[in-house]
Amino acid sequence: MVDEFLALAYHKEFDLETIVCRLFNTIGPRQTGEYGMVVPRFVRAALKSEPLLIYGTAGKAAVFAMWPTW
Repeated sequence: MVDEFLALAYHKEFDLETIVCRLFNTIGPRQTGEYGMVVPRFVRAALKSEPLLIYGTAGKAAVFAMWPTW
């Protein structure tokens, strides 16, 4: 959260327009599937022709952000 406070300080001091992004559900080529991450689980199941398990009633949506490796 330090970046947010720095952005706020620049906004107040220099009237600089700032935008803060909090990325959750980030995925990328080095994601291992530890800690119950859903995308690697889906990919692993799909490659094994296993059913994709989805819990709940579809009343919620998730957004995933791809984090490339440069």
